[in-house]
Amino acid sequence: MSKRIITILSLVCSLNYSYSQVECTILAGRGYADMEIPFSGEGLELLEGKPLYLAGAAFSGLHKEGPAKWEIQMVLRHTGLRSTPIDWDAIPEPFPGETKVFDGTPRPRDYSLTFHWDYWSFSLPISILFPVVGPGGILAGADFSYLLTRFPDEDKAALSPNLYLNPEFNYFNIQGHFGFFIPIGKRIRIDTKVFSDIIPRLPYYNINSGNTEKSYREMGFSVSLHYKLKN
Repeated sequence: MSKRIITILSLVCSLNYSYSQVECTILAGRGYADMEIPFSGEGLELLEGKPLYLAGAAFSGLHKEGPAKWEIQMVLRHTGLRSTPIDWDAIPEPFPGETKVFDGTPRPRDYSLTFHWDYWSFSLPISILFPVVGPGGILAGADFSYLLTRFPDEDKAALSPNLYLNPEFNYFNIQGHFGFFIPIGKRIRIDTKVFSDIIPRLPYYNINSGNTEKSYREMGFSVSLHYKLKN
């Protein structure tokens, strides 16, 4: 699948190479993608992110009525998540034979049993770039992405210690992003941006009622290097 996407990116670049009004760039970058429930404390599960790697191509042009610039990217992303269970043996019993309870402190985790899952996704970020100071400026937009890697059903228990909750990944997702860009010379540009899912990536459904109990979003940052293939 990844070879097909790279082939498509190369073909699109070559087709747009003959059009002077459209600029074609290649890009690569790194960052970090975390799994979060905004404005929520720690749950029974502990989901954490992994480093983010991205590569692809971008096509851009100037707005006819102003200094703003539009850009459409085709990006292949690789990242992952980690799920660490509670270390029940490390939680003291208040009295012999009574049920163990939490006293509000961070819950101890057994990192020797951390579950790792890496995944690929294809993303189509659409941005507006607006110069603020000289050629540099701000960028903002939305990402339309599709998860290429399927999460194995047999590993769902690693994401939820609650047997009545069923975690299900949304394979199509929309993110919002905001950041800054800095040109270096005529061909190189550096982008830094933060991003967050608009549609939750990982909702947990109640297996009895079907209602959504909670939802995780992918949130993080990235730094990417862009190289323009034509003037």
